[in-house]
Parts: sequence; structure tokens; C-alpha cells
Amino acid sequence: MTDASSPEVLVQDQGAVRLIRLQRPSAKNALTPDTVDALAAAFSAAGAVDTVRAVVLSGLPGAFCSGGDVRVIAKAMEDGGQAIREVLERFQALSLGIVKLAKPVVAAVTGPAVGFGADLALACDFRFFAESAYLQEKFVAIGLMPDGGGSYFLTRLLGPARALE
Repeated sequence: MTDASSPEVLVQDQGAVRLIRLQRPSAKNALTPDTVDALAAAFSAAGAVDTVRAVVLSGLPGAFCSGGDVRVIAKAMEDGGQAIREVLERFQALSLGIVKLAKPVVAAVTGPAVGFGADLALACDFRFFAESAYLQEKFVAIGLMPDGGGSYFLTRLLGPARALE
């Protein structure tokens, strides 16, 4: 284990591969701002270590990531515009950190990748899906745009027509 681990994000090196694993099983690995910060720190640390040649992002079995923890996001919305802006900026910075990492990032998706969780998987360079895995952008169902780059990544990976399905 490296010192980038937190209670909700486990970081382990296996040879030249750094494994970053979400571990909030009671919330299907939903992201809080603290979890997002821990993930961002883990990716940043992986980029700074020469012996790490690739990164694998996964969740505890049963879910990759169910997106942002809606309780935390609802609280930020209640607190006003600046609070929700800060939360969203932290989430978006995580997506950008994955994209900008100068090492290949693989999403190992075992179970649902929903909302921002789908955006996380899409931000990675490669995605491997278990038979039980799926991506789902739930934003449209609640009148929002994907906040983690999902609309950008999805259209480039699938093409506009298929992405609109």
C-alpha cells in the first residue's frame, strides 16, 4: 500500500501497475468531495512515480462507481451557488487529471458505472467491462448535463448517433 491511500480509496502497487480502488461498498462507491480529492491525489501521485508505468481504476466488486453521492451534492445545492460550484469543480478536476496523466489509465468496470462514475470510466484510456458491468448517464433523467466530460467522451468513443441512443 502507498501513502496515497485513504479509507475510501485504496492504492496498491503491483509491479509497475498502480491499482486505485474505490471502497465505499455501502454506497456503491458513490463519490463524496473527500473521495474525489483522495482519487485526485492518488492519480497525481501515480504520475509523479517513475516506477509506475500504468494505472488501473476499479471499485470494490459489485459496483465501479454509482456517481456523486446525491446527499452531499444536495447539501451543497442547499448551501448555495458557491458551494455547488466548488464541488463540481473538484469533480471536473478529477476527470481532467485522469485525461492529462502521462501514463495509460485502465478502467476495470465490475458492475454499474452511473452518472459521474460513467464519466470516470470514459475518461480512462481503456475500459474493460465484466459481464455484469454497464454505463449509464442518468443526468438527462434529472435535467442536467454530464459534469465529468461524459458527453464529450461518449460521442468520441461511440459517434454522435450511437451516443444519442
